[in-house]
Amino acid sequence: MFGLLISLYAFKIEYTLKRNKKYKALCEFNEKVSCFKAIKSKYGHLALVTLGFLGSIYLAYLSLIKLKTLCLICNSIYLINILLLIFSLEFKLFFD
Repeated sequence: MFGLLISLYAFKIEYTLKRNKKYKALCEFNEKVSCFKAIKSKYGHLALVTLGFLGSIYLAYLSLIKLKTLCLICNSIYLINILLLIFSLEFKLFFD
């Protein structure tokens, strides 16, 4: 649940920052400690998909193919990430 909340907060930061350039999140301290810098960087996204989602796909591949195991907790996290992606894309299409 905590991971879901953190992911939703990251989405909120990105969405709010697009609307309000003066927005200051709780995780924004200075140049060295900056969630804005990470979220908005070219490394934070690949096309329209966040790298967190791609990371989940890679970890699912490792678990299922390489380790030949099914991790229920891990797969729950992967499912949450997929749902977050779908929600984010629909939210973006609705508000843009």
